[in-house]
Amino acid sequence: MAEKFKTYSGDVDLRNIDIQKLDKWKASLLKHVSPATFNIYQRFLQAAFNIALKWKYINTNPFTEVKKESVDEKRNFFTADELELLLATLDADINNPQKRHIKQSNILFKQYVEFLVNTGLRRNEALALRIEQVDFEKNLIYIERTKGKKYRPIPLTKKAREILLQVGNGLFAKLNADMVTHKFGDILQRIGLQYLKLHSLRHTFATQLVSAGVDIYAVKELLGHQDIRTSMVYAKADTDALQKAVDKLNN
Repeated sequence: MAEKFKTYSGDVDLRNIDIQKLDKWKASLLKHVSPATFNIYQRFLQAAFNIALKWKYINTNPFTEVKKESVDEKRNFFTADELELLLATLDADINNPQKRHIKQSNILFKQYVEFLVNTGLRRNEALALRIEQVDFEKNLIYIERTKGKKYRPIPLTKKAREILLQVGNGLFAKLNADMVTHKFGDILQRIGLQYLKLHSLRHTFATQLVSAGVDIYAVKELLGHQDIRTSMVYAKADTDALQKAVDKLNN
């Protein structure tokens, strides 16, 4: 980022970079990058100039005057109606006579999709799941954490348990990452939900938990987040739930 900024500004004394130059830089950059990307540039360069300020190379940090761009927050989870449409489309593919040669593959794919939305697992966590990680007696699956060898336990919903019993000991081993990503993307394109993606199933799981009143710290543990701030995004995801909570004050 610093090199790209230097390409624009040239080899100049840091003290000669003022808000006027930065306004021109901002206008030029926004022709090529999104507002969200611009904000990343702004934060990085402001931090870099803060170091220059600390080391007394400059007297003021001009980046503090550069306003961030507003970013439209896009919904990244399925609504109940969208999820119903998605599953109906998967059923239609399973029952399509012209696709009977891949019927079993389509059945397994639907089971995989439903498993994701019922567990909140990441794509590869579900694909790599082995029968040894399933404890039907305790109704738990154990997912290896991304760092270290510790496992996080995830209680199974009735539907998730049913799916594991249906797919058998091989679980989802017949599927692979590229296939499920592309197939899911194709289906979303067909039903007009191309702004969502496979990872949106994980967001849907988390959003449903928050909507049901589940504590955000429990959501953090279920999703395997290292930092609670990563989980906090779901606390504001469902505005309907928030509105209902506030409406209780009117009673």
